[in-house]
Amino acid sequence: CFEKLVVGMLHDNLVRGVQAPNKKKLPAPQAEVGMLQLVRDHLENTHPLTKESISSALKETLFSPDESESFKEFPPECTITLLQRKSSQRVIGNLNDALVATKEVFFEPKWNIRTVTFDGPSLESQYLTVRSSMVLVSVSGTGSHMAMFLAEGGKSIEISIGHKVKNKYICDVSPYLKCLSTDSVCSSKPCKAAENVNVVIMEYKGKMEGVKKDILSKCNSARASFLSEE
Repeated sequence: CFEKLVVGMLHDNLVRGVQAPNKKKLPAPQAEVGMLQLVRDHLENTHPLTKESISSALKETLFSPDESESFKEFPPECTITLLQRKSSQRVIGNLNDALVATKEVFFEPKWNIRTVTFDGPSLESQYLTVRSSMVLVSVSGTGSHMAMFLAEGGKSIEISIGHKVKNKYICDVSPYLKCLSTDSVCSSKPCKAAENVNVVIMEYKGKMEGVKKDILSKCNSARASFLSEE
């Protein structure tokens, strides 16, 4: 049921219009601002965030499964998630550099930075992983659309391929979500089939600094509430 719901919702004709030959693809006629909110509300009821549900999801999605053994609970508002592929295409080629840049921006202990993969995990685990995040960093075409499930006020940072931002259509109908893009350098041509996609680190770091300013107050408030409940 969960997979049918999500896959059905993401069908191109729901959010994006059908592209006519030699014409720009336009938003679907039925696309409306806020159209995804009912689905978000429904999934929050059927798949609530708990320490157990997040831990179980991360056992599937963490890029290094060993990290799940040291799982610590963090508020979603303080969590930054980088999405990496294990397959042969659209891999963040300089992931370590991107992680270093991320940690230089989000250096305080209150921030939770993690790397995940969606190659294999169930849609339920993908959902819970994203829903427990405030920021999702991903290469175009590797699961960026899952950003629609980020926490309220979430930020999607899409590592663009050929200057195409795939998440635009989802962000246009999602007032709770802000979409940004950052440039990349592909290891081969065409970029669409590139094995490694290298982030332009200086630009990426600048985008992350702006994101931190935007979400800092939400993280501080959520963390204060979180600590008071422990």
